[in-house]
Amino acid sequence: MAGILAASAALACSPALAQAPEAVPDRAVIEQKLKLLEVVLNSPKLAQAAASGDPEAASLAAKARQGLEEARAALQANDTLKSAALLDQALRASSAASLKASRSAAPPPDAAQRNRNNETMQEVASYRASIVEALKSKNDAKGATALQRIDALVAEATSLTAANRHADAQRAISQAYGISVATISELRAGETVTHELKFETPADEYAYEQKRHQSNEMLVDMMIKEGKVDPGRKQLLDRYLEESFRLRSEAEKLAKTGDYPGAIKNMEKANDQIMSALRATGLAGF
Repeated sequence: MAGILAASAALACSPALAQAPEAVPDRAVIEQKLKLLEVVLNSPKLAQAAASGDPEAASLAAKARQGLEEARAALQANDTLKSAALLDQALRASSAASLKASRSAAPPPDAAQRNRNNETMQEVASYRASIVEALKSKNDAKGATALQRIDALVAEATSLTAANRHADAQRAISQAYGISVATISELRAGETVTHELKFETPADEYAYEQKRHQSNEMLVDMMIKEGKVDPGRKQLLDRYLEESFRLRSEAEKLAKTGDYPGAIKNMEKANDQIMSALRATGLAGF
């Protein structure tokens, strides 16, 4: 959605429009803007702005929606100049509404940390289920021991969360996440793994891969800060991270153009690289 709003702002504030306001806009361009505005107005961000307790955010969202209807009517009347002007105003209003809603809805630091921990906890639960399934067909003592360690860390994180010690809980659940990832990787080594995750849209799948990368990046950072990376492995670790971040950057560029299949492939490769970085920290030894 950040990419959509950035695109909408760019369309609304393009130098060409500012320098040549009397030029007759191309109908195809206007129709593209109409579709873009429809997507923005149907997004969760704009729904949040419309229902916001912030009167200005709600007013801007309503203005953007009204602008869409008026722009559509003007285009039906073949008044492309008026339609383009109304769309530019509506796109600016939608971007401003989204920004205000985001600022007013920003959770306090503790709540933000708790939310991140909850997301990581859900991912650990998913990996744990995969480990249990893999152990049904393999008598792997190391995997069984890792599963016990994961459960102990999850229990520790849950207890720390209840005591509002969210930073400490993050360290415990991040370690559980790392062990989970390393364990399932070892158990499934040499196997073809079929992912049964279902996504409603390619954008949802891309967001999922982004979240995976963020969690893994957080884990690598924690391992480095806590001095758990062997100095002899640091150079190898840095190479994996550099390639992972390069692929992530390429994925972000593709996502901004709407090429989600390409973005997903790059994010999957970025996650493969950061997983190699995690193994380079010695985490796979758990």
